[in-house]
Amino acid sequence: VPAGLPTLPVLTLSDHSGKQLAEAQAVKDPDREARIEWQAPADGDFQLNVRDLRFGSRGGHDFLYRLVLQPARPDFALFAAADSLNLLQAGNSAVDLRVKRLGGFDAAIDLAVEGLPEGVTVTPLKVDKGKTSVKLTFKASDETASRSYPLSIIGSARISDVDTKRRLQSRHLGIDSGGTSIGPVNVDQFHL
Repeated sequence: VPAGLPTLPVLTLSDHSGKQLAEAQAVKDPDREARIEWQAPADGDFQLNVRDLRFGSRGGHDFLYRLVLQPARPDFALFAAADSLNLLQAGNSAVDLRVKRLGGFDAAIDLAVEGLPEGVTVTPLKVDKGKTSVKLTFKASDETASRSYPLSIIGSARISDVDTKRRLQSRHLGIDSGGTSIGPVNVDQFHL
């Protein structure tokens, strides 16, 4: 179910007898995405139900659902709750980086920051194995020019013998309290 829509979907996976095997709620996910990663114990009949927590109180043409059923593949994505960070000269400031691990991927992720101005450093440059978050601390010298710097934060890891890179996605500042925005909800540039 795609993130960024006004819907609050709930997915429920059940076996042929109606026994619930898994559930995912968009309201409990930081990306407002309902996602189940599950492996069937054996061949059989299974049922996936989709419902919305807002059913009966709100609805409309903007209540869309996209259901994708596919084999889980190891992967990751990087997110930050905001698209910018204020950093003063001779100071430091931090941002929480969240890692969404998919398909059983749990390896360490190396981080690189492109576009850092002279006199600014960032640590750490690695997300340890299995960790789902890290606090990136930016430090500026007293000589760093005071202006806006667009950065790209890139994570890289080896997945199934392939070097894989993913850019940090940030929630842009134009999102309203309902999670709706004009244009994409996430942007791949981070401003310092």
